[in-house]
Amino acid sequence: MGEIIEIIGGGTPKTSIPEYWNGNIPWLSVVDFNIGNKYVYKAEKVITQKGLDNSSTKLLNEGDIIISARGTVGALAVLRKQMAFNQSCYGIRGIPDISNQDYVYYLIKDSINNLQQIAHGGVFDTITRETFDHIAIALPSLPEQRAIAGVLSSLDDKIDLLHRQNKTLEGIAEALWRKMFVEEADNSWKEVPLLEIIDLVGGGTPKTDTVEYWDGSIPWLSAKDITSNHKRYIVKTERNISELGVNNSSAKILSQNATIISARGTVGNYCLLSKPMAFSQSNYGILPKIEGCYFFTYLLIVSLVDAEIVPTLSAQLIQDYGKNFEAKNLWRMIQFAEYFPKEEIVVTLSRQLSWSHFIEIIPVKDQLAREFYTEMCRMERWSVRTLRKKIGSMMFERTAIAKKSDTVIKMELSSLRESDKLTPDLVFRDPYFLDFLGLKGFFQEKDLEAAILRELEAFIMELGVGFTFVERQKRMIVDGDDFYLDLLFYHRNLRRLVAIDMMRLSPCGRSGIVMI
Repeated sequence: MGEIIEIIGGGTPKTSIPEYWNGNIPWLSVVDFNIGNKYVYKAEKVITQKGLDNSSTKLLNEGDIIISARGTVGALAVLRKQMAFNQSCYGIRGIPDISNQDYVYYLIKDSINNLQQIAHGGVFDTITRETFDHIAIALPSLPEQRAIAGVLSSLDDKIDLLHRQNKTLEGIAEALWRKMFVEEADNSWKEVPLLEIIDLVGGGTPKTDTVEYWDGSIPWLSAKDITSNHKRYIVKTERNISELGVNNSSAKILSQNATIISARGTVGNYCLLSKPMAFSQSNYGILPKIEGCYFFTYLLIVSLVDAEIVPTLSAQLIQDYGKNFEAKNLWRMIQFAEYFPKEEIVVTLSRQLSWSHFIEIIPVKDQLAREFYTEMCRMERWSVRTLRKKIGSMMFERTAIAKKSDTVIKMELSSLRESDKLTPDLVFRDPYFLDFLGLKGFFQEKDLEAAILRELEAFIMELGVGFTFVERQKRMIVDGDDFYLDLLFYHRNLRRLVAIDMMRLSPCGRSGIVMI
């Protein structure tokens, strides 16, 4: 095989240099594609052009193959866009005029499986470049390669589409569950202990020094497997055990569609089983007592995890470490981890922003707005009070950048993050929100005035019983001079006329609203 492919090594930019990280170049590691799918669309981490130029990592093109060479060996995927990658993987590209790229993917996939079978199902410690030289392959003509790969690719494309559709449907199912069983729960329903409707099953680990217990045909789930497949169907595990291993340990086999949840380490991650699997003692299997209600059970766990684990964990942490771990603070920590998942960003920001700053930023729902306030706060060294005021005045929404597309906003914020470079769109802002007036494009001053008066009239009429509209631009003569009142109302209860006028307050043209 080594004769028909180009093997490309990866690398990692120095993590101690912030300028190398959090750019716009996806940087792959095995966790990004160790889920059994043919294609990889995105990476958990991203690097900058500087990071790419100053390290041994390289860019793979769309359609190139990536394979894990250390640790979880043999994970395989095809890139859906250009990405860099780390040194624990190899990029593989078929040599033109000799091999078809899709055919190479299926050759490697088949060869990895064969090599694992030769090694009694075990994984390799390391795949080297020489490994590919020892793999003998069948190499038909290029037209035949394209034909074979075309048939297999069409099936994989359908599988990939189904995976993405499933992800969307799972999100819809979770939303419907919350609506039907949480938000619109019937008051007549009974409350029962959770263990009345589910069975909790413990796992186990066969003795690792007994070779016969391992590398069999039964997938064996570790907490690591669950974490990398959180909220998904799990198809493949890092290790397998034998039937002998199951029979001579506390490991148990869960049925297809059962839910499993991690109980140690990263607590509270969960997934569904795509086929029967055994699991370690760091996890719990969850089975329905009501026959066939696997998905009901899964969605029940989804709805309960956040609601129950946090208070329980909070109580334990308060007992051990004090009141700083109250539930509300724990929720903030969880949100912080969700909104700022990249360690490199957190390390940089934590040197310049306090936890009190983050408490103000976390409630901001829009991701781009959060990034805007975070970067502006960092660069301009806002106090917590100033930050609170900026958020309260909707500063982001009033900037020129907020009117741009998400892509442009991300580019501007990335530039600000990497080089502290402010652009006019990030600085200039409108002092007023006038969208509610319904004015589009260019308009004259009289159009603006008429629109404001129309809204004021509607507002006054909503104040309650008693107001009656009289006239707009009511002519009045005062000391022989003509005046035109913008709005005139009569209040029946007060038996008074109420006039509202937009008066010129200064030569510079600032206007205000005066009630007479």
